Formats: sequence, C-alpha cells, structure tokens
Amino acid sequence: MTDENLALTQDEAFELLMYLVSSAHDCLTESPNYGVTRLMFGAEKLARAWGPRAEGAMADYLAELAARTGEETGKRDLNPEGYKTYIAEMNRRAAQEIKRRAGEGGDE
Repeated sequence: MTDENLALTQDEAFELLMYLVSSAHDCLTESPNYGVTRLMFGAEKLARAWGPRAEGAMADYLAELAARTGEETGKRDLNPEGYKTYIAEMNRRAAQEIKRRAGEGGDE
C-alpha cells in the first residue's frame, strides 16, 4: 500500500508515535493536568496530518480540531471551564462521527 492511500504517511505516523511515547515518559514526572494537554496536542498532530486526506464531516472536524486546539490550550489556565467545554465539544463531535459511521456500516 502506498502512502497516499493511508490516513497518515509512514513519516507522519512515526512522528506521532514518537510524540506519544515521549509524552508518556514526560507524564511520569509532570503535573497530572499536563497529560490532558499532551493528549490534545497529539490529537492536533493527527488531525493536521489526516485532515488533507479526509472528506465531508470528518474533514470539517479535523480542521476545527487542528485550528482550535492550540488556542484553547493556551487559555487553559485562564479559563479551565472553557477548556473542559472545548474538550467535551470535541468528544461530542467525535461521538457523532462514530454514530454516523455505524449507521453507514463502517468508515469511508
């Protein structure tokens, strides 16, 4: 299978994997709240890599996740409730996509 048929190229997948593994290591010594930030930045990295290959509602979701995560995370300490709301919103949108795909019998 060639890279253009994948959601991530081999290099993008490797970069994301290395980010997640190093983040897990850093979470051993960081504040517990920082783990949330690392997960959201990992999701942002995935959204940026996958977004150009996605279509429809999924492409819209990935574009919003990629565009808003840095800004929302930057405001986390000033507005913790707003950050929680943002994460809840992204989870709600992900659940909608899961339901949509289940109704269609799988992914696109």
